[in-house]
Amino acid sequence: MISRRHSATTGTEPELSPTVGATNHKPLKRRIRHLALGALLALLLAGTMQRHGWAQTGSAAGTRGAPTPPGQNVNGMRIHLWAGLKSHLPGQHDYPQFLADWSKVLTEHGAVVDGALHPPSPAELSRADVVVIYKGDAGYLSDGDKAAMEAFVKRGGGLVVFHDSSCGPDPAYLAALVGGAKKHGEVNYTLEAPIEYTVVDKTNPIMKDMTDLTILDEAFFNMTWAKDPAIHVLATTKIPPTRSAGDHKGEIVPQIWTYEHTLSGGQPARSFVWMQGHNYANFTNYQIQRTLLRGIAWAAKKPVDELVNYVAPPPPHSQCDAFGESGEISVQPRGTARGRARTETAQAKAPPWNNRESIRRVPCTGGGSGIRTESLEPTARRKPRRVVEGLQDGLRLPDDGSRAGRGRKHTACNLHPRPEGTWGVGWKRFSSCGRASA
Repeated sequence: MISRRHSATTGTEPELSPTVGATNHKPLKRRIRHLALGALLALLLAGTMQRHGWAQTGSAAGTRGAPTPPGQNVNGMRIHLWAGLKSHLPGQHDYPQFLADWSKVLTEHGAVVDGALHPPSPAELSRADVVVIYKGDAGYLSDGDKAAMEAFVKRGGGLVVFHDSSCGPDPAYLAALVGGAKKHGEVNYTLEAPIEYTVVDKTNPIMKDMTDLTILDEAFFNMTWAKDPAIHVLATTKIPPTRSAGDHKGEIVPQIWTYEHTLSGGQPARSFVWMQGHNYANFTNYQIQRTLLRGIAWAAKKPVDELVNYVAPPPPHSQCDAFGESGEISVQPRGTARGRARTETAQAKAPPWNNRESIRRVPCTGGGSGIRTESLEPTARRKPRRVVEGLQDGLRLPDDGSRAGRGRKHTACNLHPRPEGTWGVGWKRFSSCGRASA
């Protein structure tokens, strides 16, 4: 018979018992299980937070205490990218791709980057030194957007405009901010055509790497220009004889310029304009990209070469060993015939990086008798990078002739394909005499 009893003397809670005087411990066991599960969840959460904190080791706190991306130059110029939704044919007017690509390009060149597909808010503008605009018909601004942009320019903020971002319903208003603009709805474009640049101001530091090159893009004419002050022309083009150019063919029209002005009641401000960008691939042109980087820095009132000459610090040891320090060689034979993976540590430092003549010869492991030659070779960014010479037969490293030397997996940080069948390895971790796998 099941009965409920309560101990008044001890103050214990009522409990169920199958017989009088017998105690049921199920509630106590249930509490213990709950406590154990709670402790386990707390440990898992703490481990996750610890791993995240390790990934951000060395990074400074960003806005609202959030950690910044590892390697970001927190003291760099602050750039806001204003892009838009894609229009036109594939490969043309790819504004979202610009936002994705150039947020990385500018970060790698030492900038602190923000951006969106909508006009920047007053709060976003307050954190920016310069706004880079690549968006169709950016001249269509609400009264609130105009007020925010004018306040930004009055405090000396810079504007950079690419391609048809200079288009809108009131070109005179936009020209007062960036020096020149075109009216939406008018035929003031060449369509796709060879655009032959003539550099007008060859001494200007922005044009240091720019020559009289020709690109396949689109040029604009029939512009509305600011008059007082006027623009400073950096490069022009002769309007090609396309169907849409009509009687404007042969006209010499500015396509790259700078503009310095002061809005009433404000501080001096700068604008830089590149009229091309119809074909998105032109953003990757070496001369053009370096010209744009310098134009952005100039508009932000920073040293004109600040972005171009930025050299990132070496990555933290927790993510990728610094060049020249002790690394680890991990040799993992394929299959089970050779047993466990063998690991050995290379203690010797690599020789100082001077040129390709700095060479180290490393004996092959795994019972082989071959020698692998390594050299140091500069990359496009002028950073030392280890190169494994003589890579042949696809991804196969030179075989040492032994059975143990075949089928090894090579794992390394920043593995890059290189000319003449070599592979560049950005740090000291490597395996010997085996098959490489990216």
